[in-house]
Amino acid sequence: MWIDFGCKIVLGHQFRESKPLTQKSWDRMRPDLITALDKVRARRIEDKVYGPRRQILMEEYKKYLQNPPPPDTAFDLMPHAVNVAEFDPFRVLITSSESVTITATSFVSAFQQLPDFVSSWRAKIDHDFLDLIHCPEKQGDSDKQKDTDCLQLATAVFVVECGSDRRLLMYPEVLSWPGFFVPATNTLPDEVYQLHVKQFGCRTWSAVRHLPRISVFEGAGSCCSGSRS
Repeated sequence: MWIDFGCKIVLGHQFRESKPLTQKSWDRMRPDLITALDKVRARRIEDKVYGPRRQILMEEYKKYLQNPPPPDTAFDLMPHAVNVAEFDPFRVLITSSESVTITATSFVSAFQQLPDFVSSWRAKIDHDFLDLIHCPEKQGDSDKQKDTDCLQLATAVFVVECGSDRRLLMYPEVLSWPGFFVPATNTLPDEVYQLHVKQFGCRTWSAVRHLPRISVFEGAGSCCSGSRS
């Protein structure tokens, strides 16, 4: 017999005759049925509850980016909406109870806190990016540059290679390399994951999802050299 709750759940072979459901049979069936229905519930909430809220966020974020930045909060790179949705004030709103009504005005307070989260996000992805390259310190130089200072140089040009994709990018544009946002193919069968990717068209920024080879363009004259082994 099959029961269709948006996915196929096999309960057993077709019965030749109807029989009362005993407690023993129910106890045997219940764990698998509950697990299957929990997956259906998670998929429904992701699609029907969280999805529309993320759409509101994306629309409001577009408006936010079109306005002048608040004083002393200008950034040379802003996160994608998929990352903004993971910042605590936004995530709490998006994943709040189904009974809570979320509108555009619900995000006003969250957007007021956004600059602080962008600063910490940027510091993290700079650190993660640096883990992909090697910036040796100058031997004998008592005033050695910090890694982050190295990235600020106008001559910091990087070659990004992943499979057949090879690009020459400057910093900080290199942080926008599409491979940092593309979902990992080995997780695509997860239906909730697929819905999340579909809603945003990408995944949160990750330096390790595809493990690109990052090297410094030899003609750049940068202080950095090498690549991740």
